[in-house]
Amino acid sequence: MRISENRAVLDPLRHLEPFPLEARLYPLGYPLEIATNDPRVVEGARESWGLFPPEFDVRPLRMHVAVAPRAGAASLRPPVFRAQRHLLSIVASAENFAVCDLDAGFSYCWLAEEAASGMAWMRYHFLEAIVYVSLTHAYFTPIHAACLARNGKGVLLCAPSGTGKTVLSYTCARAGWTFISDDVSFLVRGSERRMVLGRPYSFRFKASAAELFPEFKDKPVIADANGQKLVEVGSEASAGVHTATCCRVDHLVFLERGENARSELRPMTSRGALERMLAEIPHYQDHVREEQRASLERLVSAPVHRLIYRSLQEGLDLLNTLTE
Repeated sequence: MRISENRAVLDPLRHLEPFPLEARLYPLGYPLEIATNDPRVVEGARESWGLFPPEFDVRPLRMHVAVAPRAGAASLRPPVFRAQRHLLSIVASAENFAVCDLDAGFSYCWLAEEAASGMAWMRYHFLEAIVYVSLTHAYFTPIHAACLARNGKGVLLCAPSGTGKTVLSYTCARAGWTFISDDVSFLVRGSERRMVLGRPYSFRFKASAAELFPEFKDKPVIADANGQKLVEVGSEASAGVHTATCCRVDHLVFLERGENARSELRPMTSRGALERMLAEIPHYQDHVREEQRASLERLVSAPVHRLIYRSLQEGLDLLNTLTE
């Protein structure tokens, strides 16, 4: 007996959810195709990546994002990330979650109405997290570092979160350096040229940075995965800041700020630099880890330094001498 084509299809998993809105963007220059049922998702994606030009002719990442109405207010807490092999889950609640197939380059995401309304939260914890993890799995080695360039020389400023690298990188950018990235830099695996890609169109500061830069006082605040409060500032809003999306790395600098130490640059061993960077990379699949290690071994062939500094001006002065 043939089932009537007019009968409603049983779809409890919402597999046939319609996604009438589509956009094609280029985060870090790589193609991304987004399909969604809510214009705020497209708006948020454009806010994150609308300024990036297409650079790489590769298979696009694909992402489906469904926004569902929810009765009552929802708590927009940071999500939990878990992975096994090529599968990644991002779960903030039963209404706000994502699943990613890193090998296939496909992800889907369900968000509640409140999450789509919280544009900065949605972008930071879901849209950007999904895309950057997917791209990292396929192409990059992530480095917890700001990246800037001066006089044709690229410099990575490496330091853990909360140690001032974003503030120092912003100070350098306002002093005429070219800004590439403020917190995470993406080393291209397989590149012999130590090539790094960055996100130059915004800075993300700790909320306390408003004490140094009053112009950040009224910016929206979000919490990162550790609960630390952040504000986002577009680099185009800062007069005189020059940007670039990539550069070759000529120097690695590990930051150490101390009120009582004498400000100076000291040489550092490549082995010590390699171990510190490896320790900060989340573990992906074994073959990805091996490729990331090989790319870092090439990276530390550049000169490596410790920058000990007391004030932002002293840090800037020492970095200027490095790039003269």
